[in-house]
Amino acid sequence: MLFLYLKRIIVHPCLFGDSKCRKNIIDRLLQNYTRQNSPHGDKPTTVHLGIYINSFYSISEQTMDYSVNIYLRQQWYDPRLRFNKSEISDNKDCVKLEDKIWEKLWVPDVFFRNEKKADFHHVTIPNRFINLYPDGKLWYVMKISATLSCMMQLQKYPLDTQICPMMLESFGHTMQTVIFKWLVNKSVESTDELSMPQFMLKGYPTKDCSKNYTTGSYPCLQVDFILQRDIGYFIIQVYIPTILQVILSWVAFWINAEAIPARVSLGLLTVLTMTTQSSGAGQSLPRVSYIKAIDVWMSVCLIFVFASLLEFAVVNVYSRKDTNSVKPAGNGDAGVAEAAENFGVRSSLRLHDQEQQQQQQQYQIPKILPVNSGGAQTPGSGRNRIFYSDGAGAAAESTMLLLSNEKSPPPKQQQQPESAGQQSSNSAKLTSAQIMSTNTARKIDKISRRLFPLMFLIFNVIYWVMYVVVK
Repeated sequence: MLFLYLKRIIVHPCLFGDSKCRKNIIDRLLQNYTRQNSPHGDKPTTVHLGIYINSFYSISEQTMDYSVNIYLRQQWYDPRLRFNKSEISDNKDCVKLEDKIWEKLWVPDVFFRNEKKADFHHVTIPNRFINLYPDGKLWYVMKISATLSCMMQLQKYPLDTQICPMMLESFGHTMQTVIFKWLVNKSVESTDELSMPQFMLKGYPTKDCSKNYTTGSYPCLQVDFILQRDIGYFIIQVYIPTILQVILSWVAFWINAEAIPARVSLGLLTVLTMTTQSSGAGQSLPRVSYIKAIDVWMSVCLIFVFASLLEFAVVNVYSRKDTNSVKPAGNGDAGVAEAAENFGVRSSLRLHDQEQQQQQQQYQIPKILPVNSGGAQTPGSGRNRIFYSDGAGAAAESTMLLLSNEKSPPPKQQQQPESAGQQSSNSAKLTSAQIMSTNTARKIDKISRRLFPLMFLIFNVIYWVMYVVVK
């Protein structure tokens, strides 16, 4: 029994402690180990790569990049590190190597070709490890946060889908020394809680991106992250407000054409609001030379709002065109007719005619014939006189002359019946011209009430089909 126990101790030195066992194995394997030499000598070493995505925490259109937190997995075989499985504990199939052991071993020189910035994680300990298996397989995992460039195509922004690559390339080893391959069934994985504010990860296809340089052909593997933009934010913040502003500009078609301040204020308000929102929508975007979908939308909405303002200008011109062509005769009545034309007060002419007729009836004096001594009237030659039988004839005659002088109208007012008739014809002309012009203006408004919504609906159908349905 004692012999068997001593034999077990010799064969299984790790029974005294796993750390001592690991140290003994590594020290023995690294005695004649050279880090600069390739594991397979002249033959290329196959390195399997894999990525586990923890999070996307920044995607910027202005700087054309994205930031990602990943676990980079690497697997390869090094025949120089083989050992007997009996040298480790029975319940373990690999040996976890100590920290910074990667500085003593040959490891692939993988780097990110499209990297802008990258960092290892060291809190609370360096976030990477290496496991060594008895057959010489090494499993190397490290946690990395990297900011990678992504040349986005913004023609369909914000209804776009971006493809952002991650390229893993060997920095110093050509394909004669190292070959990159994806891990079988573990090439790219992601956590189930992965979410982004504006994007949805639709897929991550992989491909080979090996490239020839002046010093040779270097291995490279590429994964493309398909990021579809979520348009919920833009529907609430951009599309719905602009649609409401366009509809608000159509309210002017139901306002009377004579309400000039109301329609002008409404048109200017919608135009200025649309201009401000259009400039704010493009502040977070780079100054690209091509037209984006958001530019098309904001420009067309601005055109619709501006066209509503121009429509009122046309209505105003037509409402004044026919009226200006009618010029009433007479000097005294020109101001009245012109005032009626400018302010639309047609009743002022009618009131003026009624006042003139009343004045004419007031100044009409019945014809008085002189009477004889018996009281009978006799036509006289000259002015009209009244004779009385008593001696008060002279006084009565002077009194009658005074009354006739007071009631006689002035010279200009005696010609009022002729000017009143002329004003009546001019008033009729003004009324018919204003009715014609008013009908034209109202007809333009009625056409606009149907034409503008129809054109905007057609634009929406074309816009959403072009940028959403057509890929």
